[in-house]
Amino acid sequence: MAHRSRWKAGQGSEPSSPRENKRNHAPERSGGAQDMDALKALVARAKAKTGEVDAAFKNATFQPRAAAYTILINQCGRSKEWEKAMEVFEIMKKAGVEPNTITYSALITACGNSGQWRKAMEVYKWMRDASVEPNTITYSALISACERGKQTNRALELFEEMVAADVEVDAICYSALISACEKGGLWDKAFELLDEMQRNDFEVSSLTYNSLLSSCASTGNADKAVELFLSMQMSGCEVTTAACNSLIAVFNRAGMWSQALQLLAEMQKAHIEPDLTTYNQILSCCQKCGHWQGALEVWSKMQCAGVQPTSATCSACVGACIRGGQLARAQEVLQWMRQAGVQVDMETMQSLAIAQANAAVTGSTLG
Repeated sequence: MAHRSRWKAGQGSEPSSPRENKRNHAPERSGGAQDMDALKALVARAKAKTGEVDAAFKNATFQPRAAAYTILINQCGRSKEWEKAMEVFEIMKKAGVEPNTITYSALITACGNSGQWRKAMEVYKWMRDASVEPNTITYSALISACERGKQTNRALELFEEMVAADVEVDAICYSALISACEKGGLWDKAFELLDEMQRNDFEVSSLTYNSLLSSCASTGNADKAVELFLSMQMSGCEVTTAACNSLIAVFNRAGMWSQALQLLAEMQKAHIEPDLTTYNQILSCCQKCGHWQGALEVWSKMQCAGVQPTSATCSACVGACIRGGQLARAQEVLQWMRQAGVQVDMETMQSLAIAQANAAVTGSTLG
């Protein structure tokens, strides 16, 4: 005879079936991750060196594979948590999951992003000891780590090793190495690498151009800077405010006030927004040359753009007027700056006072 349920409507909820009871009362790991998204969230919240990362894996209801560990190491790298990335790597090895080239590269990147170039090199040694072959991504990550750590010679050695091993060089490698050479003062090598990069039809990024323009600002090589800037424009690469500022810095060092003013005008036509650095660099150039008209023009544009002046702005603008023999205008600029809430430094006030005293002695009526 078939069993009939004694449950009737109005007597509360119908009891679960034996299968449902088994599912409802199955033991679960408290807070354990049941899928990859949950594990990523737990690892993201975990603090390094507290056991929280290890607990997230132990309580997980599934066994992550190599790709999952690599994803988690990448996640740690993006948030610059190299110690946490190391923990994930150690847990991976204890679980018997063999790290591959992608995993090692991710760990090297995590160390590099955190400014730990020595750790990045240590991971590379582990990789070599494990007979895991590095690829383009590995070398890019290593060179980038050395670039951030200002280890120019190491970066160059890695690049040579990469070429000797017949590993394909990409734009990231070139860009990182050029930046490393710029930081290390190896400007000729940086330009040599740029030429090589262009010969191989690699796209040069705005960051790379900016890095090289910065080197021109350090050396005062105006011709090379202009050549680079034109190359940047012709390549279709986005010309940024930072790139313009680097070129203006070269003009400032060379005392090329006319070119600096012209570039400012071109920036405005191209809708490239000048910033405080732009204006202050041009004002500094005008001050060196005593070009007071240019300084007042820049100051006027700065006001129209709503850029807040600083004591450096005041010093350069007043200094340009003093050098140009326009003491009355220098006094006016000083008053404008005070009204704008700029704190005028003592040196600027003393310079104007001395110039006015000298003018009084000689009987000059400047400005």
